[in-house]
Amino acid sequence: MSIYGIMRTSVSGMNAQANRLSAVSDNIANSNTDGYKRAQTEFSTMVLPSGSGAYNSGVVETQTRNLITQQGGLSYTTSTTDLAINGNGFMVVSDSNGGTYMTRAGSFVKDANGNLVNAGGYTLMGYPLPYGDTVGVANGFAGLQPVNLSTTQLVAKPTTEGTLSVNLPRGATTGGTAASISAGVFDPSSASAGDTVTFDISLNGAAAKTVSVVLSDSAVASPSAFQTLLQKSLDSTFGTNAVVAGVDTGSKAISFKTGDTGSQASIQLSGITHTDGDGVTTSKLGLGAATSATAASGDFASVSIGTFDPSSKSIGDRLTFPISIDGAAAINVTVTLTAANTASASAFKSALQSAITATAGLTDVKVGLSGNDFRISLGTASDGATNRTIGLGTIVAADGDGTATSALGLTTAALSTGADRVPPSANTAASTYTNKTSLVTYDDYGSPVTIDVYMTKVGDNQWEMTAYNRADADGGTGEFPYSNPALTTQTLTFDSAGKLTSGGVLAFTVPGGQETTLDISSITQLGADFTVMDAGANGNPPSDIDRVQVSSDGIVSAVFANGSTLNLFKIPLAMVESPDLMRTISGNVFQATTESGAVMMGFGGEGGMGSLVSGAVELSTVDLASELTEMIEAQRGYTANSKAFQTGADILDVLVNLKR
Repeated sequence: MSIYGIMRTSVSGMNAQANRLSAVSDNIANSNTDGYKRAQTEFSTMVLPSGSGAYNSGVVETQTRNLITQQGGLSYTTSTTDLAINGNGFMVVSDSNGGTYMTRAGSFVKDANGNLVNAGGYTLMGYPLPYGDTVGVANGFAGLQPVNLSTTQLVAKPTTEGTLSVNLPRGATTGGTAASISAGVFDPSSASAGDTVTFDISLNGAAAKTVSVVLSDSAVASPSAFQTLLQKSLDSTFGTNAVVAGVDTGSKAISFKTGDTGSQASIQLSGITHTDGDGVTTSKLGLGAATSATAASGDFASVSIGTFDPSSKSIGDRLTFPISIDGAAAINVTVTLTAANTASASAFKSALQSAITATAGLTDVKVGLSGNDFRISLGTASDGATNRTIGLGTIVAADGDGTATSALGLTTAALSTGADRVPPSANTAASTYTNKTSLVTYDDYGSPVTIDVYMTKVGDNQWEMTAYNRADADGGTGEFPYSNPALTTQTLTFDSAGKLTSGGVLAFTVPGGQETTLDISSITQLGADFTVMDAGANGNPPSDIDRVQVSSDGIVSAVFANGSTLNLFKIPLAMVESPDLMRTISGNVFQATTESGAVMMGFGGEGGMGSLVSGAVELSTVDLASELTEMIEAQRGYTANSKAFQTGADILDVLVNLKR
C-alpha cells in the first residue's frame, strides 16, 4: 500500500463529498424554483491493480445529475398563462439568440412585445393558428414561433363550422292553401227548430258523405251557434278538423275548407237539402203507397195505406194521397197535420175521412182503421159484381211551407282544390315556412353575416331546411323574396322515433367568407314545440382580447369582449428518450444531448405526452428534509476522509523521521 495512495484516495473522497454538498446546496437554494428538478450526486470507484502482498487504493469520482423525469407537485394560480405539465413532456422555449430549449418552468407573463416569457427570460414557442389546427413537425422545432398575444397582430377569423340543434314539432302541418268552397247563405227566416239541413260533401275525390244538422232554437237565432253544430257534425263524419266550416256572422254565408293545407286536398259540395221536422222529406209518417186492388164479387175493393207513427209527425206538414177509382185519373186528397189530428190514429182517421168525403168523386171511399193500421175501400158492395177497383199512388209529404226541396237559400258549389305550400327554396313572395332561426357568422374581414335558416315540413317525417343571407331579404317583409338565391337547401328525413336519418350536415359558403359546415345531426322531430337546444358558429370580428385560455391539448385561444373566441397558437410538447441525460442550462431549461436521444414532438394527451394545465405551475422537486439529511451525511463523509488524509500524513511524517 502506498502512503501517497492513502492521501490521494482521501482527497478524492473529500472532493466527492464536496461535490455532493454542492448539489445539496444547489437543491436547497432552488427549493422554491418553479419547475426545478433536484440534482443528485452519484459516486463511482476507480480501482488500481494490486499485486500480491500490496494493495493500491483507488479514488472515487462523482457525477451529478438532475432528476428531470421526476414529477413535481402542481400549485394553482390565478393566471391562465401559468402552465404546468401533468405527465411526460416539456414546453419548448427560446432565448434572445434564437436558441431552442425545453423546460418545465411555466410561469409565463406577456412582455412588452406581447410574447409569453417565463421567469428565466425564455419565450414560449408554439404553432400559429390563423385559420385552423396543425399537426406540427414530429422530429424537431421547425415551424415554431413565439406565442404572441399582442392585439395588433390579431386577424379576424372567418366562420368555417358551426352547430345547430333544434326540435321540430312532429304535429306541424305541411302548410299550403286549403281547398275552400261557398255553400250559399243560410236564411233563418225560412227555417224552424227541428228542421234538418244536409250537405253532401266529397273530400279528395272520395264518395260523397252526408253531413246533417238538426236545427235548434239557438242555431236558428245565431249563425255562430249554427256553425258550432255544423262543425260537430263535420268532425263526426270526416274526423276532427278534416273539413272546417265557417259561417259569417254578418252575411250568414256558409263556407267549407279542407283542414289539410299541404297536399293539394280537394272538396266538393254536390247537394244541399232542407227537410222538415221529421227529418225525412218523403216521409209518409209511416203510411205507404199501395197498388190498385179489385174487389171480388160481393166484396169491397180495399187497399192498405200503412201504419200511422205519431212519433214522426211534424205539425204543419201536409200529406197528399192520390186515390184512383176504377182506373180513372188519381184524385189528390190532402191532410194538413195539426196537434189535434195527430194526437191519435183515430183522430187522424177522422181528418182523412173528412178530407176524402169533401173531395168530389170519392164519396164512396171509406177509411178503415185496425189498431194503427189504415185501409181505404169503396164504401158499398152493391156493385161488387162489377169488380170495381181502387188504387193508391205515392203518398207525398211536404214541409210546412209546402216546398219539400227548399235549400233555405243554400246552393251547391263546384269542385275546389287547394294548393301545395310554396317552400322557402322557391324564394317567392308566397313562400311560407314552419319554423325559423338565425345564426351570426363572419366573413373574411370579420364582418358579421346573419344567416336565416328556415325549417319547413313538406311531408310525413320530412322537412326542408333552407339558408339565406339576411342582407338579401325583402325590405318590406324582412323575409321573402330574397334578392339572391338560397345559400343551400337540405332535405331532412326522420324515422318513426323522431331521429334524423339523413341530411346531418348543412353546407354553404358565407357571403364574402369561407365554406362552412353546420353540424345538424342532433336535430329531432318530437311531439313538442319548436325549441333551439344549441346554436353557434366559430369565427370572430376584430376585437380587443378580454382574456386568454389554454386547453389541455395546448390550444391558446383569445376570448374577445364580445364573447367570441379565436385560436391563436397550439403549444406542442417535446420529449426525448432519456430526459435525465439532458444537459441542464441556466434558467431552468434543458438541452438534448447524444446520450438523451433526439427530440420528438407531440401534443398534450397524445402519444404518451402529459396534459397541459392552465392556471398552475409545477413546483420544485426538492424535499428540504431529505436535503438536510444528505447534507449531514456529506459532512460526516468529508470529515472521515479528512481524518484518513491526516492519518496518511502522520504515517508519512513518521517515515521521514526514521533517519534521525
